[in-house]
Amino acid sequence: ILGAASLLGPAQASAEETPVSVVADVIASEAEGASLIRPNIFYRLFGTDAYTFIEMYSDDKNYFGKTILGKELGSGFSATGEYAFGSDTTNRAGLGVKYSLPLPKGKLSVKLFPVWFSRDGYDKHRVHAGYSGSVDLPAGFEVSSFGECNLAAANGPQWGYGEVFAGKKLGKHVGVYGGALLRDRSTDKENKLDPGIELAGRLSYFF
Repeated sequence: ILGAASLLGPAQASAEETPVSVVADVIASEAEGASLIRPNIFYRLFGTDAYTFIEMYSDDKNYFGKTILGKELGSGFSATGEYAFGSDTTNRAGLGVKYSLPLPKGKLSVKLFPVWFSRDGYDKHRVHAGYSGSVDLPAGFEVSSFGECNLAAANGPQWGYGEVFAGKKLGKHVGVYGGALLRDRSTDKENKLDPGIELAGRLSYFF
């Protein structure tokens, strides 16, 4: 599992707006056991923009989370690091860079994490690349998406995870979205870089 991350994370919020902001997502998936609850916390930590999320799945057994730190370097570039943890993944920390590009009615960012460490030391089979972005549409609607892959997996480049949703906020606190989860469809014999599509809906509550 590579997990989720959007502009800073899935919920399209910013730690710059308030010292701490929280968005809770409930995602219903068409796949059995794949629905989840995901609290997202945006905050400042040691002069960096920080974001932590944890996904708790409907099978009541598995979870996955990340803490992501970013520090602006100028000209759209940020130094970034993340720590990933979960019930069925190797806990690991990565270091990389992100480039953010403002769009006329949205934003886009790409990231590259070439350095990863776990309890076993340096991981030569892990170089993550990812994207995230959103576009504002008429009548208050928006489309957002994120995803990432591992370019250095042992059996060739491998898709990790992503999401794409379209919808709008209904008032100040509630957002309703429809779209898909972009899942890894690799097998034991062959890695896949193109994702499988799993239909899903998302309800977000902005505290």
